[in-house]
Amino acid sequence: MLASISNPDGDGNYTVDWNDVGNTDSYILQEDDNSSFSSPTPIYTGAASQYAVTGKADGTWYYRVQAHNSYGDSAWSSWKS
Repeated sequence: MLASISNPDGDGNYTVDWNDVGNTDSYILQEDDNSSFSSPTPIYTGAASQYAVTGKADGTWYYRVQAHNSYGDSAWSSWKS
């Protein structure tokens, strides 16, 4: 569901994109500093299928997304970093 994340200049500004899923009301995008998502932070909730990250500190950041509609939530996507 998540596309590869590219930040070739390493400036902490990049876009996280994911595939638009039919019959979805909104998405939740989470970020964490580890791939186990032991303390995730929701950084976006909305209908768009991308989110612009700005001013991110040095380090490796992990992202996953979940789709939501009136029937419930999808499983979390595989993470990308």
